[in-house]
Amino acid sequence: MDKLKIAINNNHCLQIILLCWRVSLAIIGSYIVVSLFSAAIPTILATLFDIGKETVFLWMMLLSFLFYSLLVLWIISSRQLLKTFVQLTLVVLTLSIALQWSPPEQVNPDFTEEIQP
Repeated sequence: MDKLKIAINNNHCLQIILLCWRVSLAIIGSYIVVSLFSAAIPTILATLFDIGKETVFLWMMLLSFLFYSLLVLWIISSRQLLKTFVQLTLVVLTLSIALQWSPPEQVNPDFTEEIQP
């Protein structure tokens, strides 16, 4: 009887740990993925298609709310938590590499003359 109670308590602790991991992965992992996605996609699109980076960035910021919500729902509803964790890690690594390898921005100031007092 005591072994059964210990087994039930251990299973209960494991479920609580997995639930905490799932919720933290949903909240923190989704935030990291969406932040990197909002930063990397404008850079990639500006490089490949010569689109204004500012416009794409604003659109990505608007769409990030939708992406964040969908990611949280996907992580919470997934049955295989380890597979979800690995997929999110690969997405984060891919977006980080895309941001690191993006060409540096060239600063072209609009003003060339100094303002005389």
